[in-house]
Amino acid sequence: MGKYVSLLRGINVGGRNIKMKDLQDCYASIGITDVKTYLQSGNVTFNAAETDETLITKKLELAVSDRFNYPAKIFVLVEYKLKQIIENYPFDSTDNMYQYYVIFTRKGIAKNLYNQGESLKSELDKIALGEGVLYWKVLKGITVDSPFSKLLVKCEFKDFHTNRNLKTLSKLLS
Repeated sequence: MGKYVSLLRGINVGGRNIKMKDLQDCYASIGITDVKTYLQSGNVTFNAAETDETLITKKLELAVSDRFNYPAKIFVLVEYKLKQIIENYPFDSTDNMYQYYVIFTRKGIAKNLYNQGESLKSELDKIALGEGVLYWKVLKGITVDSPFSKLLVKCEFKDFHTNRNLKTLSKLLS
């Protein structure tokens, strides 16, 4: 039995509202156990007998898509991998003038996103490439207006990533 974290993209924003109790029930309906949600944005911890993250992702996306009638995008990680991602955060995360994020991407997207983001040479936000993720440090108050955030919403990237605040990710492990 493995411990996992899943991150749903794009729920409880833009009119796509899902109650966390309903999401928990959906997960349980496919044999997922010890389902817990954090906040209202699709952060879920759970246990599963299945050990293949790709298979878990496919099963969850199908179940959530069917139950809530939208094309669900879900990122699944073994708990210890999330811990490593957090531990490898490359920026000093103690300055209260900034927000600190991890961007989870579909395979093959992170490097391209990083390369395009680096070409922006922004002083307002900084990015670093991690293992299958991007790390992002952005000045508070401009998160949706920074040069890098504008890149994130381009068609080639917008449906293939989700991001979470470093503090939120840490709470998922507690």
